[in-house]
Amino acid sequence: MAASVCAGVGRALTLLQNVHAETFRSGRGAVTIALLGPRVLLCDAEGHYDPPLFEHYARAMTHASQYGPADIFLDWEKLTGYDSESRRLMTEFVQQNRARFTCAHILVRHRLVAMGVSTASLLIGGGILEAYTERSRFEQRLRAVRSARGLPE
Repeated sequence: MAASVCAGVGRALTLLQNVHAETFRSGRGAVTIALLGPRVLLCDAEGHYDPPLFEHYARAMTHASQYGPADIFLDWEKLTGYDSESRRLMTEFVQQNRARFTCAHILVRHRLVAMGVSTASLLIGGGILEAYTERSRFEQRLRAVRSARGLPE
């Protein structure tokens, strides 16, 4: 992968050069969203996940899956918490749009966020959510999906 930092929230996850990324902020958190190619989306968040950020996630996930089921990569390593309303909105969105997603790959560090992902996974069922606690495994999966989709390194 060519070195280019996903600007906005200061993460060191490397992306392709010239990948357009947009950063959205709420009063308590921020998310940078990048469509890495057809059906591959990366969302890099920090702070607190609240309902205003959900709208940006939903719009980006819908866009990423317009040509078939998408792999969604959620880098939530720096996410410190979330509102229960945000979890409810995201869970309902994934349940209602399940056919649009191959998998949502979620990197977590904070225990509260990991518990929320586990709860959502039980509610949604079917293994559509895959949680990672190690960045190297998350990035390895991202590279594998990009390679399988024919996206350049």
